[in-house]
Amino acid sequence: MGFRFKTSLLLVVTVLLATAPIVLFSLDELARSAIERERQGFRAAAVILAGEIRAFYHAYQTERSEGSEGRLAALRAAGILAAGFLDGSGGTGRAGAPGGGRDPGAAGAAAGPLPAVLAGRLAELGMVAGVLSLDRGPRARPPASGGGHGLPPSLESLRDARGRPVAEFVREEPVPPGGIFRLLREGGGDGPGTVLAFLRPSGDGRSVYVFASPSPGASAPPAGDPDASGVPGTPAGPSAAPGEGAGRAAEAVLAQLSYRLAELPVRADTWVAVYGGDGKALLTSGAPLEAGEAPGLPEGLRARALTGGFTEETASLPGIDGQFIVLAERYEPLDWYIVLATPVSAISAPARELVWKLSATVAAVLALGILFALVSAGILSRGLLSLERRAREAEGLDLSDPASEGFFRRDALAARGDEVGRVAGAFDRFGLSLVSNIRAVVEAGRAREVVQAELAAARKLQAEMLPLPREAPKSPGFDAAAILEPAQEVGGDLYDFFTAPCGRRCLVIGDVSGKGVPAAIFMAMVVSHVRGAVRSGLQPEEAMSLVNEQLNECNPGSMFVTLVIGLFDARTGVLTFANAGHNPPAVAEAGGGGVRFLESDEPDPLAGAWPGIRYGRREATLEDGELCLFYTDGLTEAQDASGALFGQARLGEALAACPRDPEAACGALFLAVRRWRGEAPQSDDITMLAFRRKIPS
Repeated sequence: MGFRFKTSLLLVVTVLLATAPIVLFSLDELARSAIERERQGFRAAAVILAGEIRAFYHAYQTERSEGSEGRLAALRAAGILAAGFLDGSGGTGRAGAPGGGRDPGAAGAAAGPLPAVLAGRLAELGMVAGVLSLDRGPRARPPASGGGHGLPPSLESLRDARGRPVAEFVREEPVPPGGIFRLLREGGGDGPGTVLAFLRPSGDGRSVYVFASPSPGASAPPAGDPDASGVPGTPAGPSAAPGEGAGRAAEAVLAQLSYRLAELPVRADTWVAVYGGDGKALLTSGAPLEAGEAPGLPEGLRARALTGGFTEETASLPGIDGQFIVLAERYEPLDWYIVLATPVSAISAPARELVWKLSATVAAVLALGILFALVSAGILSRGLLSLERRAREAEGLDLSDPASEGFFRRDALAARGDEVGRVAGAFDRFGLSLVSNIRAVVEAGRAREVVQAELAAARKLQAEMLPLPREAPKSPGFDAAAILEPAQEVGGDLYDFFTAPCGRRCLVIGDVSGKGVPAAIFMAMVVSHVRGAVRSGLQPEEAMSLVNEQLNECNPGSMFVTLVIGLFDARTGVLTFANAGHNPPAVAEAGGGGVRFLESDEPDPLAGAWPGIRYGRREATLEDGELCLFYTDGLTEAQDASGALFGQARLGEALAACPRDPEAACGALFLAVRRWRGEAPQSDDITMLAFRRKIPS
């Protein structure tokens, strides 16, 4: 149960750690996107409202200006002609007398009456002309007809829509060279004192000519409407407010706007207001305020709206709780301020609601996923626990018993189609394979025991066939010693010594091809044949020929042997021997002298390889104290770790340094070979047979 709980807990924690950052990041981005969409919708409503106001005002102005285009063209033409005359007069005329002295109060203005054509034109339009020095105040020029048309005696009382005197706004807003129209108001108020003016700079740029005419019901020409002379129309600027019809224009726009506010695509809690230039609310709509309850327009918001375009800020409104996102824009032609305000909570509330809904959905899906994972983990855990119990049961099985296979063939878990079933199937296959391998190992062990028993029997046979080293003869005038170290339990080397019928000592050494039991059996045949041949009275070469024929008669394995058969006469020291392809005997001189090898110029072939071979007879004489050594190739062909051979030359050096006692010499040579071999394994049998002639004193 603890295993299942830990697994489930780890699974839940892993899922939460893997999904929580992604979900939180996604929800945060979703909330940001939703809030931004609400803000964009809010801004879009403000843009729509501003566009409605512009459209209503433009329609009203278009309707009103259709009947005044001729008057505007006449005013512009008369102004251009008068300005040209004033520039050409050089300021030398006098008021009421051509060519009079310069009026000291009018920079660049002629003091005399205008030419008759200009005076007539101005009288027709009821114009008043003035010259405004950029360094001094304006001076009025009375109409040539002397009649008044409700105009003031000077231009001092004329103001623009923002209440600035003509001299002030001309200095702040330079007049373009082609001239410009302005709608001015007497004293800055609405009413019949509205004046349409045309302003044009003097040729020297030091003065501005002002031509004004009363214009009941007049309005500014459409922006960007140039006349034939290239003078641009009135641009939308701070002074482009309506004149006498300003009140009627505002009322017309407000009347149409009040019906459209209900259709404005804004939230119910969004407040919309239109302020006049004096900061008073002209029109309001939306909660929480009703018409007439709007707060005054904050001066800071008014100042920022003057910079152009919509201004957005988060602020609190007087008399209203909470924070609001406020959008404000100034509409210059009417000097209106369009204000939209919505609570900050109203912008973020839809996003929060959406996030909560999505969070609940994600939590539900995640909970279902975790529940499914826990159920799946529980199913897997039960299967793994069952598999664990089977593994514990398998610990007590005797896998060498064939009946243990049934344990791995009746597993119900392997029938499952999930991962546990596959693991259980692999476990059963492993168990069956293990049972099979252990059975094979047991059977191999039994077979090895049989082989070991056979090898032991063969070794015993070999030991019984060959004389023991301690049985080497020791008699007056002759003593011998032998050593045999097989590389395997049963080797192919052989040695023998016995007394021949003639009284001489028979000394035999050989090396059978192959290893193991076949070599031991072949070796036993060789020893038996040699003993029989020598004891029948044959000489060494005759005995060797007979043994060769006997081996060829019964040799199904095509085996052979290298062999030396010798007869030694201790009285004379004569050694008679035959060599069938074996290593040459070595003789160590007495008294620590040198070593000679009894080699022949024409060596004889191996015994047992070919029938009909006649072997040669060889003789050597041993002096008193000399030592003769018979040996096999396991001595000279011993290898060190690098593969280098001990060799015949090194054997001669080691034998020369040995004592002349047969037993001591064999032991010294065996130690020398072992030192040379080092850690390298013994690769072949090592056999030595040594004897010495010693004349009795």
